[in-house]
Amino acid sequence: MLNERYKKRNDNDLNAIRQNDRVSDRFNLDAFKKILSSNDDTYRAGVYADQRLKLLGTGSSRSAYMLTSKKVIKIAINVKGIAQNEVEVDVFTDPETKRVVARIFDYDAKYKFIISELVHEFSDDDEAKKALGMKQKIGWYATFNRMMYLLCKEANIDDLIYQFSENEKNTKLENFLIGMSTMIDNHDLRDGDMIYNHFGRTSDGHVVILDYGYNDDVYEKYYM
Repeated sequence: MLNERYKKRNDNDLNAIRQNDRVSDRFNLDAFKKILSSNDDTYRAGVYADQRLKLLGTGSSRSAYMLTSKKVIKIAINVKGIAQNEVEVDVFTDPETKRVVARIFDYDAKYKFIISELVHEFSDDDEAKKALGMKQKIGWYATFNRMMYLLCKEANIDDLIYQFSENEKNTKLENFLIGMSTMIDNHDLRDGDMIYNHFGRTSDGHVVILDYGYNDDVYEKYYM
């Protein structure tokens, strides 16, 4: 089923696009880029992706699709999505913060899309807490959100480790918090993105944030 955002165009437009793009049912990245570069046709490019890729989720500004078993493609729906894609590219290309975010493999020069690493959700509380060495007797979701809220409020990292870690020498949690704190300082990430379901683990076990395009500049330009 096509994403709701594409239903705004009339049926004649949609049927014409389906016929013209039906040469192959398999997704081809070069073909997608060619469609996108033609008059900046994000609508048609979105239809092309909708017909060929598994939709992982849609927000107010972007849609994410499964590109391969290890990669996702995030396509901007509107100018908000373009701005958030640009923020994510900026964060990933910052050597101080790239270690705590999903890796980006490719992106459009105008930030219409980015291709990033597939990040797996935690299967349960135990897996999530073990990934960062957090205390086992506390719930993951509320605790993680609380920890990130305090970090956004400039809490001392040593104090956070003492409060939330299984032990005082938790280098995994320390490095994670330092990276996230640097992201807040360097890129003005807002606490709206610092919630548990925006984090997961990579195939090699690192905990990273997968949705991190919502900073102060995006908020002030598009959400106020």
